[in-house]
Amino acid sequence: MEAFRSGVMRHRVLGLEAVLPDGSLLSRT
Repeated sequence: MEAFRSGVMRHRVLGLEAVLPDGSLLSRT
């Protein structure tokens, strides 16, 4: 679970621009 959380956090920071317009990842988290 820790690794998953770290991965999601890193993905959110690295792909913030891609996540914001998508909205699906934000909804998933």
